[in-house]
Amino acid sequence: MKLFLIRHGEALPSSVDSDRPLSDRGVKQGETLAAILKEHHGFQRVKIYHSPKLRAEQTASIISKAFLSTPLLMSNELLPNSDPDIWYALLDSMEEDIVLVTHLPFIPALFELLAGENDDLTFPTASCLLLESSENGWALIRQDMP
Repeated sequence: MKLFLIRHGEALPSSVDSDRPLSDRGVKQGETLAAILKEHHGFQRVKIYHSPKLRAEQTASIISKAFLSTPLLMSNELLPNSDPDIWYALLDSMEEDIVLVTHLPFIPALFELLAGENDDLTFPTASCLLLESSENGWALIRQDMP
């Protein structure tokens, strides 16, 4: 099983729009990441989950085009301060490839639970960590940063 752990694209500041939609740069970041994912991993079926925040939903929508316009599933357990143990347990019972579009500090917290490390990684907007599970646990395969 593969897990694509994606941070949403750059969003407008709350002083401009309290819903914090993607900025023009954030849309472009999402499109660039979608093209990278399509080139390396596209044309496969995945389940795409996103947080209820608008910037994550918009990024997930852009990313879904790389995966045959897969339907989007909203999860309240992908908010910035959600408990990563919940997804850790959920992933253990899933067999299909999963995309999670979420936020900081959730991403490094889940990554550390899965891979046992996060020392040298950064998580800029619209970045993606690709992890793969095996009998030996989760391993980082690649990181994409548009």
